[in-house]
Amino acid sequence: MDTQPIVFGHTDGSEEIARAELYGLLAQLWLAPPDEALLQQFRVAVTEAPQSGGWLEAPWHELVAALRKTTAQEAAAEFAALFQGVGKPEVFAHASYHLTGFMNEKPLATLRSDLAAL
Repeated sequence: MDTQPIVFGHTDGSEEIARAELYGLLAQLWLAPPDEALLQQFRVAVTEAPQSGGWLEAPWHELVAALRKTTAQEAAAEFAALFQGVGKPEVFAHASYHLTGFMNEKPLATLRSDLAAL
């Protein structure tokens, strides 16, 4: 039996850090419109990929380009139109709607119960 540990690529943790940063950014953009501080970060964001050809490279370039031209007021208006709005918004960010077709249904009640148990 071989007792050598299995070694995976990217042992420096850079892939995990990049993934965590991307998930953090996505969570921030789903939660609220980008504020001026975040837009300023995009104005100086690195667009060169550490390794060319990744599947997120082109979407990242598009996101950075779009946010470099966007003001905080424009971002807030777009966010409101997509996620808030009166009546049915364009995009539902709530899992209960995706799972049942209704807002605040059983999945949300289950989540609240699970969180209360923690």
